[in-house]
Amino acid sequence: MTGHVFVRLIGYGAVVTPYAPFRIMRNGGREAQLHVQSAGREQILDFANQLPATIPMLLDVEHGPNTNNWQLETSLYTAPWPPGFDLVSTRDAASPAGFDLVGAEGAAMIFVQGPFSVQPDVRTFPTSDQRQKGVGQVGDYTWIRVAYSHEQQDWEQTHIVCRLGAARWLVVSTQAPARQADATFSAATELAVRLKPRA
Repeated sequence: MTGHVFVRLIGYGAVVTPYAPFRIMRNGGREAQLHVQSAGREQILDFANQLPATIPMLLDVEHGPNTNNWQLETSLYTAPWPPGFDLVSTRDAASPAGFDLVGAEGAAMIFVQGPFSVQPDVRTFPTSDQRQKGVGQVGDYTWIRVAYSHEQQDWEQTHIVCRLGAARWLVVSTQAPARQADATFSAATELAVRLKPRA
């Protein structure tokens, strides 16, 4: 996949639209700095004091809202960019989102599925090799957690069903090794409850 994936980062006075393939990370503890990797190229951009220039075929930079955090924006919704997760273009050409949120260790992942015109039933998500760990509510959102084995290690998945407007739904999903599952579920829950449809 090459060219624009329609996900943008908005914050610190900027709108940042990357070209795929890409991986965008926070630069250590410097929230206003982005570390961008794409096809063997790397660049660190600092948005703290001024607007960096567009870098052809890497990312476009435009003026945006002057906030002290980063938001993800797609054609459907806005949501917070979870700390500890990199923004990565997906290698799956069939993915409707075009990106994943990948943990720093490279195993934990958050991804968004949909939209769906009928509300998904979380009880239909587990596969035959998965064991249900729990079903619950986060506000108006329903979630399910399942456990399974992958390469002789314990893993978990979660799926959170979110309403997007009057008659559309998204599913915020995670997969992570069991030792990272609680933190990944917490980050996905924060994203889900603060996800808003675009006007």
